Amino acid sequence: MVVLYRIHGDNIIECEVAIEIITEAIAESKGLEYSINLENSSLSTPKYKVIFSEGSSLLFELFPGHNRWDNSLSEYLTKMGAPLRESVDAFVTRVDNAKEIPVAAFEFCNALPAGNNAWQRAGRAISMVEAGIPYFYFAEIGGQELDANRKIKAPRFPNPIVPYSYLTLSSAATKKCTTVYLPSRSISEETYKEFEDAFANREYTHAIASIFTESETENQDLEESKNKSAQFVLDLAERRRRSDTHSIDTWNILVENAQKGRPISEVIIKDNLNWSKKIAIKANKTLSRLIADLQKLDVAAIGSRDMPFCIVDAKKRSKLSQLIDNNYGESVSEDFKSWIKNGEKSLVIVFIAGFKPRGDDSRPDRGLVPLASMIFANDDIDILSVVYGPAKERTWSELFDSPMSLASNNGLWEAIIGLGDGLLIDSVTFDATKQNRDLLTPLSAHTTEKVDLAKFSNIPRYGEHDVDSALHLLFSNTTNEEVFESLCNPPGGDWSGVSFLDQEGATNRWTSLPRVTGVDGKRPDHIIQFLGDVKFFLSIESKDLLRNLEEKIGPRLNYYTKELLISGKAQSRKLKDSLLWTQNIDEDFLNKALNEYSFYSGAAIMGRADEAILASKKSFADVVFSIDFSSKENIIYVIVNNEKIRRPLIDFLDSQQTKTKILNSKLIVLN
Repeated sequence: MVVLYRIHGDNIIECEVAIEIITEAIAESKGLEYSINLENSSLSTPKYKVIFSEGSSLLFELFPGHNRWDNSLSEYLTKMGAPLRESVDAFVTRVDNAKEIPVAAFEFCNALPAGNNAWQRAGRAISMVEAGIPYFYFAEIGGQELDANRKIKAPRFPNPIVPYSYLTLSSAATKKCTTVYLPSRSISEETYKEFEDAFANREYTHAIASIFTESETENQDLEESKNKSAQFVLDLAERRRRSDTHSIDTWNILVENAQKGRPISEVIIKDNLNWSKKIAIKANKTLSRLIADLQKLDVAAIGSRDMPFCIVDAKKRSKLSQLIDNNYGESVSEDFKSWIKNGEKSLVIVFIAGFKPRGDDSRPDRGLVPLASMIFANDDIDILSVVYGPAKERTWSELFDSPMSLASNNGLWEAIIGLGDGLLIDSVTFDATKQNRDLLTPLSAHTTEKVDLAKFSNIPRYGEHDVDSALHLLFSNTTNEEVFESLCNPPGGDWSGVSFLDQEGATNRWTSLPRVTGVDGKRPDHIIQFLGDVKFFLSIESKDLLRNLEEKIGPRLNYYTKELLISGKAQSRKLKDSLLWTQNIDEDFLNKALNEYSFYSGAAIMGRADEAILASKKSFADVVFSIDFSSKENIIYVIVNNEKIRRPLIDFLDSQQTKTKILNSKLIVLN
């Protein structure tokens, strides 16, 4: 009997990436070949059957888009021990009658891992580990930062303490927790050579394959994977200015302790790297004094001098309590001062801006407290969060009136309250005359309940995910060699790049995409390249409903794509049948190839035929897709407004009728 797996993903792309990783892992570990075939299913939950050369097979059903089904993964994971309601890029389950059994979680990061983006995903890692789910984190390294003119400035890297945190977490985990570092598609040859020893060489495949074939993982493969992660940390540490971070000797000790599951707090305190956090936003004088007092107290930096956290030796907590009393007086409760003074553990203090200038959440900062927890996964420490960003006044009211309710609806506060031990507010929008500025957490004991995950219905709350999935399924993996999907960015995507196939079969790639190009450009959700006699790019904006479609969006999509491809510089190129990307690009050759192309626009929504007509009038797009999910058989309505592309587009759509039938849908051209 064929085993059915389900992949609950951020979007259709990440679901498919998970299939590829799982399939390649099994094939490589067993020396097999394979094929992946679309099975009878639907546009919203497509199924793929993987057939291996020795006769075995697996069936995967995709559930793109979290929190739109009749069941909740986050609620299940919380009951299983996850401290945060975080959703990973791909969560894989095995269907067993009326329930689903979790088997693995995958995270994919190909955005530039610099600044606060580097720790945005920390909460996901710690949640999967605490819930006992095997977790695999794939991160691309060596991506290039571009200037305003899209010229390469330099590769960007995370602070070494960030990948180090995954190393400590993996040693503390009871299930597999594996980090896989891969070269970015825009990496330079120089950077590749610098980090070559840290890049994965398929060691992780046995760990993944063992989950899906019920075989034993080779311990040497897991150890090799951890060794490469350790090497990456040390390589990053070598790159930093010596005055900015720990000595290499200290990093070696930290890495060794992490690999062996030993505590590290005493190592960091003893190293005594001076901490010098700078505050870049408007701040109270009390916050500036607190930071100055901490520096006088000789607290130790963690990872580098400017990271937004430091560690206070347990022996200095009494002095810290006195400094806090002098600085904040009666606006801090006696219970809080007593906790600071009498605590017997070393104290990690995390400084969290948390909010943008207008008071909206700064999403990446929700990863700071989880990051601190991961770094000290093998230590027994306390965590104090100092929140200084300009939250809206109602946020402070909600925090003290109903903190658990706020945490249940806000990921930042969930992390602060759920993983921290204490909270201190020092924000320009907080009125300390009305309310003490402190809170001791956690507010309730976290309980673990072993429960079953009920089988999900495969009918979603229809929305933009389904529109994007339909377009992706229509234009990708086709047998028609004259059509190529250059970009697909559904909700939750990362805008990692646009690709172009030239006449030599090489793939050219533009990365780090700007959101707009001037006032006239708008980044599309999909770009399709037509390589036949009529050469053109079709740039498509997708929305759930007609009312959310921008007026006259069509010309703006064309402008964006043309400006990016014609005026911008490609960052990398990969020859046909090659796995390696290079930055050696013949710009004259590429420009000549691109000059053969015209640019056209598309709009896609959910709706019937009449809404397709209205979308056509509203969008000024050359092509409109309106997808009706309300009937048993989904219908994709198409309007072609530009005669220059009518024939190649309709010919292509006709060639996809077999695929759409498999997906229980049909195409209807309205004009």
